[in-house]
Amino acid sequence: YLEDDADHALVLDHAPLLEEGVKLLEEGRADVALLDLNLPDSSGLTTFTSLRARFQDIPIIVLSGLDDREISTMAVREGAQDFIVKGNFDGKTLFRAILHAIERHQLYRQLVGAALSDELTGLCNRRGFLALAGQMFKSAQRLARGAFLLYVDLDGMKSVNDGLGHREGDRMLKDMADILRDCFREADVVARLGGDEFAVFGLQETHLEAVEPKDRLLGKIAAFNAASGR
Repeated sequence: YLEDDADHALVLDHAPLLEEGVKLLEEGRADVALLDLNLPDSSGLTTFTSLRARFQDIPIIVLSGLDDREISTMAVREGAQDFIVKGNFDGKTLFRAILHAIERHQLYRQLVGAALSDELTGLCNRRGFLALAGQMFKSAQRLARGAFLLYVDLDGMKSVNDGLGHREGDRMLKDMADILRDCFREADVVARLGGDEFAVFGLQETHLEAVEPKDRLLGKIAAFNAASGR
C-alpha cells in the first residue's frame, strides 16, 4: 500500500508479534506505529493500551477489522491517533493518515508542553509538577521505591524586585532554575510552583529522609553565591 505513493519514501519495520514490536520501538527510531489489535500474542484493546503505556511519545494508528470498530473507537478515546478498517483503504489514504497522526501528535505535545511549563524558567509549572510528580508517586508505591520531595523558597525576592527591578528578579529566578537543573537528574521532576517557590520530586532506593539531595542542592547554591559576585 505504501509503495503506491512513490513521492514519499518510508521505511517500514514489520513485527508479527507485539513483543517484537516493543523491541523495535525501544530502539527509538519510529515516527509512528501501525498496530493490528489482533496479534498472536495479544488481542483486543489490551494490545493498544499496553503499547500506549510504554510509548507515550509515539503516535499509534490502530488497524482493525469491521468487527473491531467499537474497540477501535475506544482505542481512540484512550489516545490512539486514528483507526483504519483493514481492506478499506489504499496507499494514499494510509499515507495521509500517517502524516496527520504525526502532525497531530507533535501539536499535542507542544500544547501539553506549553500548558505544563513555566514560561520564564522552562521548568514545570505547578500544574505540570502535580501531574508528573503524581504519576511518579504512584510508581513509587507500586514498585515499593523510596521518594523525596524538596521545597525551595528564595529569600529576599521582594527586596530584589523593589530595589533592583523585576528584570533582576527574573534573572535570580532563572539562576535558581539553572542550579536545580544542574543538581538533579532528568528523571526528577523540577518545577517552579509560582513566584519564588520551587519544588523537586524524585525516586530513590531507600525510604529515608532526603538528606543527600538536600545537601547536594545547598552545596550548589553556596558555590553559586560564592562565585557569582552578586
